[in-house]
Amino acid sequence: MKSSSNTLGALLSDITRMMRRVFQETYRPTADCSLTLSQARALLHIARNEGLKQIELADRLEIKPITAARLIDVLCDAALVERRPDAKDRRAFQLFLTEAAAPHLAEIERAVTIVYAQAFKGFDEAESQTVIRLLSQIHKNFSA
Repeated sequence: MKSSSNTLGALLSDITRMMRRVFQETYRPTADCSLTLSQARALLHIARNEGLKQIELADRLEIKPITAARLIDVLCDAALVERRPDAKDRRAFQLFLTEAAAPHLAEIERAVTIVYAQAFKGFDEAESQTVIRLLSQIHKNFSA
């Protein structure tokens, strides 16, 4: 097990770097706004979980709350996201997409589809799901 535990971190790091590179090569920003990978990830999380609180976004992105706040500031300044006061907690803000986010999301989804197609090239559906399931378990092991 020692050799596989020594290579797991290197493999995950290399795969992450390569997926990031393919995304950056594939993603075509709109004329009015270019998003970083971090901003694109944040936008996807908000799209999938509208009403998400800033602190929840920070947790999901595994970044510090202040870093998430700055990231959200940029998305708000670009008119892609709006903060709304949380009705249940006056100290918190919920995050919602604006209509202007739609073309960006479509482009991000297109680029992500290309990244995943390259990552799972040569895999059948069952193998792809097995990889996701196993990596999810590793993630869960560290998140517990």
